[in-house]
Amino acid sequence: ASMTQVRTAMVAVLTTGNREASNYYEQWRKTDAAWMMLLEILDTNGKLLFGQQQQQQLQQQQHAHETAGAECLLASQSLGFKVCRGPVLPDPRVPRLEGQQAHHTPPEQRQQSCHFGQQVLMTLMKLTQEFGQHYAQHGALVKQLCLCLASALARWEGVIQFQAGFKSTVEALSSVGSGFAALSFLTLLPERCLITTTIGLSPIRRGQLKESLQQEFPLVHGLLSSTMQKNPALSLQVFECANAWVEAGCVDSTTLLGSPLIS
Repeated sequence: ASMTQVRTAMVAVLTTGNREASNYYEQWRKTDAAWMMLLEILDTNGKLLFGQQQQQQLQQQQHAHETAGAECLLASQSLGFKVCRGPVLPDPRVPRLEGQQAHHTPPEQRQQSCHFGQQVLMTLMKLTQEFGQHYAQHGALVKQLCLCLASALARWEGVIQFQAGFKSTVEALSSVGSGFAALSFLTLLPERCLITTTIGLSPIRRGQLKESLQQEFPLVHGLLSSTMQKNPALSLQVFECANAWVEAGCVDSTTLLGSPLIS
């Protein structure tokens, strides 16, 4: 499928709900080629939405601009589907690419999948940082991209070690857009790791993730407290985040008693 075919289908799905276009898009999003094309759509439309294009190009693309935001949301939801439900090579899990056997995978193929997953994560992170700077206009999209990051971190243990990925993601997002993206990521993470049943984590993996999350809570608590002081406008998101960690059993609510978050 060419980029033009895919975008035509996306616009049809978004504007008219055309059944044929929907069926085409549903099939296409399951392919390996869809990974990089969806990321490219987010990147291209992001530049368009943030006004980084030349004026002349903008006039030519005025029509494209009308659905650019909705296309980004659809692209990010499709990436979420691929991260959460896409096939994986087992133990430790990495994305399974077309033509790879689920079992008895040669080491070089596993290596290729691991590298592929890292590329996807790097690009997702860059996009989350870019859209995170414009969170007032694109809050729903930022949350969807954070859902992709949180799900990949929980599910692809062969691509990225959880605690290293956790620290680097929090660090990369906490300096962006008043901390909204970091809060979104941290609010979604416990639910992705411990509660949702759709991403196929084993009880053993969940147990490991719970232990890791409990160890990381002091860092999270520090970030929540500082966000509260610096950006009182985000206080509702701060409480939602703290609540998500309590509900998932990653923090003992008594440890919050003396916390500045409560006072």
